[in-house]
Amino acid sequence: MLPIGRRWVNLGAGLLIFAAGTVFGYWLTTFFGEPPLETPAPLQELAEDTKDLLEGREGKEEPEPYPFPEGTEKERREIEGEDLVQLYPNLVFRFGDRDKNQVALTFDDGPDATFTPPILDILKEQRVRATFFLTGVRVEQFPKIAKRIADEGHSLASHGYYHKDYTTLTPKAIQEDLEKNNNVIARASEQVVNIFRPPYGALDRRSVEAVKAAGYKIVLWDVDSLDWMDLPKEEVLKNILPEVRKGSIILQHSAAGPGQDLTGTVEALPKIITALKEKGYKFVTVHELLGISPAPRR
Repeated sequence: MLPIGRRWVNLGAGLLIFAAGTVFGYWLTTFFGEPPLETPAPLQELAEDTKDLLEGREGKEEPEPYPFPEGTEKERREIEGEDLVQLYPNLVFRFGDRDKNQVALTFDDGPDATFTPPILDILKEQRVRATFFLTGVRVEQFPKIAKRIADEGHSLASHGYYHKDYTTLTPKAIQEDLEKNNNVIARASEQVVNIFRPPYGALDRRSVEAVKAAGYKIVLWDVDSLDWMDLPKEEVLKNILPEVRKGSIILQHSAAGPGQDLTGTVEALPKIITALKEKGYKFVTVHELLGISPAPRR
């Protein structure tokens, strides 16, 4: 056993060594700085026929779209367990009239400054009107793009203010979220909305009743592009074109969350429009497809 004096000497030496190491480490960090963060990989190279739509954006600092607090479609999407269309006829819709050669293109989660503008450019060039289900937090970020959607003749619809799973909210919270989203959209576009699509496609009877009480029709889909899985153009086309029928409502997205890439959506869109036009389909808004009168503009 070491004498008391010897133990105190060893303890003091250890404390001096620890302090010296701490000071030296602080000096190194201060002098040389933190190691550089890894930069994210760029979007995959665009196809030649749509590359020009995103020209001029490289190097331009655009705000990152608001990250949904409950996660992206890829992280949260589930298929509802009940056939809500049969439970709520004339309130919940998956498709329109199967006897008319009409289809509706729909785009969720927007707007943003990366993917929404080229989608609008394509629709304008092809003279096609679509329906955009907008989230209030992103409309507040990109009000000019929301206004452009309305000004170019597309239908605006609600996708909730916060993009929350309505099955987890109280009826009061649902109605407050819908009202807030409607007010935000109206301020940006002068357009009041009266149709709604649930984030993640998540609905149950309780949430349907709350949305109904707020005065909205509920629009789902019968053709899912699955573009929220960051699919390339070929996969998006494969998921849409063979599945389209008269009256189909086609689901795509016009904005992405952090780390998501909708390049495949942008690249596939001109080919989707051309192929369906060649089959004799007419593109209409969801309001036209379902015979729902749009809410008046403010």
